[in-house]
Amino acid sequence: MPATLEKLIMALLAKDPEHRPHNARAVVHAIKEIEQDLDASGPERRADGPSPGPGASMPDNGFADQLSAAELAVRRLIWKHGQDHALVITARMELADLTGHSGDVRGAADLYDRLGRDCSAWFGPGHSRTLDAFEGMARWVSA
Repeated sequence: MPATLEKLIMALLAKDPEHRPHNARAVVHAIKEIEQDLDASGPERRADGPSPGPGASMPDNGFADQLSAAELAVRRLIWKHGQDHALVITARMELADLTGHSGDVRGAADLYDRLGRDCSAWFGPGHSRTLDAFEGMARWVSA
């Protein structure tokens, strides 16, 4: 495991919030650096990891690119529809889930928590969108 990957994992798992990445963008940046290091190290480095089965292709789109695209989609939807539009809320939930699946479970829980607080302010604490957001936060907290 590359040293930068170990450093990222330790930062994501840090108990003290001061030692964790401040947001998903910082995690995306760290993941991109790791992906670049792996690409630069050539085939001998990739041979250490699991190899895909016969006929399988290597994915060319890592979590960093997916997270960047999801963040951009959220910003565009906010600009087009406003903060409290259903499409924006759905896109924010998708970004939170993608953040969690990328390995940043605390970041995912934080994104869902912020969305839950926003939905509570816009629609009320008992609204289905508010409850969905807090349920998403609870799923990632338990992960």
